[in-house]
Amino acid sequence: MGLVTTDRGILEQTIDAQIKIIPKLITNLRDPEFKKILQFKDETDVVFGMVLGGIIEKFNLYYITTHNTLQMPPDAMGETFEITLRRVRKIRESIFKCG
Repeated sequence: MGLVTTDRGILEQTIDAQIKIIPKLITNLRDPEFKKILQFKDETDVVFGMVLGGIIEKFNLYYITTHNTLQMPPDAMGETFEITLRRVRKIRESIFKCG
């Protein structure tokens, strides 16, 4: 069945909301104490993973709640990934704008 038009709109809004929090994530991850606890080398990779994970998690929660199902069907999940991957460039640009 895939995503209906409303679902696609919510997904785009979810992606936009995650992009907006990138500067705050970068600021938090650059804190030396935070970096020491999590033990990572490159905060941009961590932020990228957090943003992608946030998109999938938030949209999945919306989908299963709205469609009253236990999990998103494979075709809907595939379309979710396709739409999200089309926005990867914007996500990366937002991360790199933070320096």
